[in-house]
Amino acid sequence: MEYRHKFMRGTVRSIINKAINDIRTDPRRGIRNLADLGELFSTSPVQRKFIALVRSVLKHPCNPYNELIVKMIRNVETESLQTLSLNFGYTALSYGAKTLRKRQTELGCQIPWLLIYRFDQAESQMDAREQLLSLVAQGAELGIFSFLLQPSNVQDLATAGEICRACPECLFCIAAPAALLAQGQEDSLLQIPNLLLMVEMTGSRDWPVSQWEAVEHVFHRLREAERCFGYYAYYSEEDVEFFTSPGFTRRMIQNDCLIGSYINRTPGLEALEDRVYSYVCSERGRNGKPLFVMDFYRDIDYVAKSVSGGDYLVISGGDGTPQVEISLLEKIRGNHRLQSAQ
Repeated sequence: MEYRHKFMRGTVRSIINKAINDIRTDPRRGIRNLADLGELFSTSPVQRKFIALVRSVLKHPCNPYNELIVKMIRNVETESLQTLSLNFGYTALSYGAKTLRKRQTELGCQIPWLLIYRFDQAESQMDAREQLLSLVAQGAELGIFSFLLQPSNVQDLATAGEICRACPECLFCIAAPAALLAQGQEDSLLQIPNLLLMVEMTGSRDWPVSQWEAVEHVFHRLREAERCFGYYAYYSEEDVEFFTSPGFTRRMIQNDCLIGSYINRTPGLEALEDRVYSYVCSERGRNGKPLFVMDFYRDIDYVAKSVSGGDYLVISGGDGTPQVEISLLEKIRGNHRLQSAQ
């Protein structure tokens, strides 16, 4: 880590720590001050526009995110809250975005702001671990510090946890079904400060009571461990009404979820996606609730383009052979969706 970057991380961590303490003492004033922090680290006109939008929402006296932020500070362990805020707010959105823009100019191609890694095709756990460590290192060199990991079994989950611990400056999100999180690996994940956990709710409209109880037990354990967590759901025409109902939203808030993410299970149905996007927009801002809901791909695309002009990239474990390291830059250059974004 270069000296200036190391110094800035230390400085920003101190600022974040003060902001957390201020909010605990005087929530309204502390949140107003927090809204001003982003402007200090905005380095481009697009970033400043994005931060101005965030500030306008946070400074409104009736803003429901005041309650959400206070809830987060009350419920999430301090080190985790500091680390997630630092890695997202400074390293990814400021330092990383600046590096991304510089590298994009040098390389002449779009660079993703978020890397999504799916373990489903890895030849072995060792291959997945080495691939992912290499990809994270290559990503950091390009300015990528945000990673979404999608494990498919207990071994994948353990590997994902190892990667999070090995790369403390990055922001990681692990998205997994509750049954997987409950298979003995959950405890090992509860001590990782740079990790956001997302629990799958796909198909929950038709779950029996016993399955709901099992999932809510996982939420309870995450709350007891003072973790930052939320839920995600793949929706279709059959269950979209359930996922956008006040009852479902209320139940997720009661389970202390902080974030909710929705993904279209049948890509191509634009009217359905528009319906869900309209819903999540109505649930945010001044008239929203103390739960941040998002249309995953549309909102990730918006944030990425706001901070760096980039996008996101999906890589499946096993895309390379055990003997050949995956070249992230080659993957980026070969991704036509990213190239068409230029």
